[in-house]
Amino acid sequence: MFQKELTRENYLKKIKSIKFKETIQYIYLCSSVLKEKFRRKGLATEGVIKLINKVTHNLREKPTLFYDSYSKEGEALAKYVATKMKLNLLPRNP
Repeated sequence: MFQKELTRENYLKKIKSIKFKETIQYIYLCSSVLKEKFRRKGLATEGVIKLINKVTHNLREKPTLFYDSYSKEGEALAKYVATKMKLNLLPRNP
């Protein structure tokens, strides 16, 4: 069986259809890999914030955000997102 072609539109439709009914205690922020020409434009940050908002907007309690620090930029992104969204932030491997 072949899946639909993965396009930005299909990806966004899939994200919008996700429904969470239970409490989410933790979110693991994995790495973002972007081509050089797309870096430093806020695309990874914007995508992470939109996805976390989608997952958590109906929750009474905010989850804790875990991250692995593969780079200075990745750690900065995790700290920025946690601050902006008022989430507790913990490194996965302190």
